[in-house]
Parts: sequence; C-alpha cells; structure tokens
Amino acid sequence: MATRANVVYVCRFLRTKTMFIPDERENRVLVEPSDTAMYWCNKTGNGMGPDADFVGPRDCKYGRDCFVSAPLLLKPRKEL
Repeated sequence: MATRANVVYVCRFLRTKTMFIPDERENRVLVEPSDTAMYWCNKTGNGMGPDADFVGPRDCKYGRDCFVSAPLLLKPRKEL
C-alpha cells in the first residue's frame, strides 16, 4: 500500500519513456527522476510547456499556469 512518503505530485502532462511502469499492484509509478532522461509535455509534444518554459519533474510544479496536479507513486530505480 502506498504511503504519503512515496506519493509525489507531478503535472499530469509530463512524460518520459520510463515514467509509467506499473508496479505489482498495477499502480502507475513514476521512476525516480533522472538527469539524463528526456522529458516532454503531452500538451505541446516537446521539451517546452505551453508557457514556453522547460519541462521536467523539477520544473513542472505548482505555480506554473499550465500545471495540473496528478499523484503518482515514486519508485527508486534500485527497486526495479
């Protein structure tokens, strides 16, 4: 069962290839953010959001006009 400690809130439009890997209970999981991963916005289809700013798990957060919160489980890479 998920605890508050391993639930993160990311923008529902943020995407990366390793982002949504189902866990053993079929929950949607965000794999620990990586500095080398390629992220894109599902609204724009590229690395810039609708507000012309960069996208990424550290960039897409509360305060941006385009941010829409979505809770996901955070799974460290070592647990994969």
